[in-house]
Amino acid sequence: KFQKRKILNVVLMLIFVFGIIILGVRYGVGDMDVTRSFLTGKGFQYAARYRERLTKATSAYARANYGMPLDASSLLNLIKSSSLIYLYYLFMPFPWQISNWLDVYGSFEAIMRFILIIFSILLWVREKNKKNRYIYSLLLFIYVSMTFLWSMGSINYGQAIRHHLLTNWIIITLGTYSIVDFVKRIQLNRITISYFTFIDKN
Repeated sequence: KFQKRKILNVVLMLIFVFGIIILGVRYGVGDMDVTRSFLTGKGFQYAARYRERLTKATSAYARANYGMPLDASSLLNLIKSSSLIYLYYLFMPFPWQISNWLDVYGSFEAIMRFILIIFSILLWVREKNKKNRYIYSLLLFIYVSMTFLWSMGSINYGQAIRHHLLTNWIIITLGTYSIVDFVKRIQLNRITISYFTFIDKN
């Protein structure tokens, strides 16, 4: 009964939220252009136009711009350009792009993000408990979804660093736990190897 009630509450909440969004789009509530474009299947076209306007507006002073437009002219170009934009959003500036101390910080954060993402995925892969695996799957899905959406509207790594503040907690939570477990496994293996080495010698 409790589980059914919980599911019902979630369904009613989703209906309520989507109802508000649809009403806002229908009656032209301000700042609903993004939502309207996605609900009408034109989200990527809107993102492409937005990125183009923002890139032109900041080209004179934004040294950290990706220089990567979102090409929505075909499905293949959309997949290729959105994938590159997403990679740039997650990991730029790359080490070979460092030219000042701000780039050093940005690159260090990107490297740490890469490590945390890898260990978060390893935690999900290794987990045997179904409940924990479900929780990790949900958190990783939220992380990928949010970061991908933010990446479509980010044109430089300065923006990306600010946006990552909203999602870093997920990979920090999962990745740190996985790293601690990994270190414990290494230490346990070393103790085991040392023990058997001592036994063999004696």
